[in-house]
Amino acid sequence: MKKFSDANAETQVVPRLQTERLRPDASYMVVGGFGGIGRSVCRWMVERGAKHLVVVSRSAGDGKAQDLRDELGGIASGVTITPISCDISHAAQLKTSLDVMRKSGTPPIRGVVHGGMDLQVCPDRMYFT
Repeated sequence: MKKFSDANAETQVVPRLQTERLRPDASYMVVGGFGGIGRSVCRWMVERGAKHLVVVSRSAGDGKAQDLRDELGGIASGVTITPISCDISHAAQLKTSLDVMRKSGTPPIRGVVHGGMDLQVCPDRMYFT
């Protein structure tokens, strides 16, 4: 127990353990969720109760969704992965994808983690000394 004092009073503060819980009746969107960091975020969410993940990626149709389902199935049962293949920087693509998702009966999205990135190497701007 930590004690904090000031000129007028002494207050005792008991540290609280952080136990994050995510809603099992909600969906959580992970942009870039098939990459290394994205998969770790998906795992973290499932470990904390998430049951419905919407994973947005430009390469969502490459069998990566099934690999992620297999990986997360070992953590918790009943986890659904909804892959959305689109470039999130294009508003029209994202709107169309979200409309399809809503019509499929996926629970409402209650949180978004944006882990997508586009790495480009420009050899003409790299210098080695």
